[in-house]
Order: sequence, then structure tokens, then C-alpha cells
Amino acid sequence: MTDVDLERIRSVVREEIAESMKGVPRLAFTVAELAYSVGLSDSRIYRHIDRRDITPVYSGTKALIPVEEALRFVRDLPDENYGPLR
Repeated sequence: MTDVDLERIRSVVREEIAESMKGVPRLAFTVAELAYSVGLSDSRIYRHIDRRDITPVYSGTKALIPVEEALRFVRDLPDENYGPLR
């Protein structure tokens, strides 16, 4: 089996899993998923985590942001531009 064959199998498995998960409510986001969903970079999300603007939970070293926390973070963002994030 070639690397191309293995990648195709992985792709099909991912598609099947995604299809089977339709209708299952999301409980948490990865940093990359949250960044994408709110239009920010991963590094900006990590900066908010460092500033304690976002409180993640962890599975080992993997940061997960519960949906409620993601919604609270977005809701609490200022509605005015206060300059660069420090």
C-alpha cells in the first residue's frame, strides 16, 4: 500500500466520521477551530488565553474551549477599538 493509498483511506474515514457526527452538538472548540470561527489567528486566541480573557479546559496538553466559554468571550469583546492587544 502506498502513501497515496493510505491518505485516501484516511480521507474517506474522516468523511465518514464527519457524516456520522451530523446533528451531534459540539461541546468544545480547539484553539484553531475557535480562531477560525471568530475570524482571529491561533496566536491571537493564545494571547487571549494568556491574558485570561478565555479560560480553556485541557485534555493532557490540548487546550479545549467549551462552547459556553467561547460564547462568553465573544459577547464580552469590546464594541470599540481600543488599540493593539497587549
